[in-house]
Amino acid sequence: MFILIIQIIIAYLISVIVHEIGHSEVASYLGDDTAKNQGRSSLNPFKHFTLTGPKSVPIQLTTDRDYIIVNASGIIINILLALFVLLLFNIKEFSFLKVLFWTNLILAIINIIPNSKFKNDGYKIWKHIFH
Repeated sequence: MFILIIQIIIAYLISVIVHEIGHSEVASYLGDDTAKNQGRSSLNPFKHFTLTGPKSVPIQLTTDRDYIIVNASGIIINILLALFVLLLFNIKEFSFLKVLFWTNLILAIINIIPNSKFKNDGYKIWKHIFH
């Protein structure tokens, strides 16, 4: 059980870091280097977490379309990472890959559902569609 808990923690850290790097890189591609200049395209977990949890990537874009694209990128990254891991299941059955797959799938689902309390990606997307 202890090993599973450690695997879940590591999978969560990897998944959130890749998710936030996705936001940072897409924002940079769209012309906003704010997050990249703050080191948010780094694999360093201290750039992405505080004692209270994950830090949102700062975004300073000008159009609703760009905000929607950047916020959707995190969800898409989690889905792509889950699909990539699913392909690896055919190569080798390994429990950490299962944990990584489910962690990314759950994070994608959580972020798709708009939640105004946590201001997740789904909330931000809906906010820019219906403002």
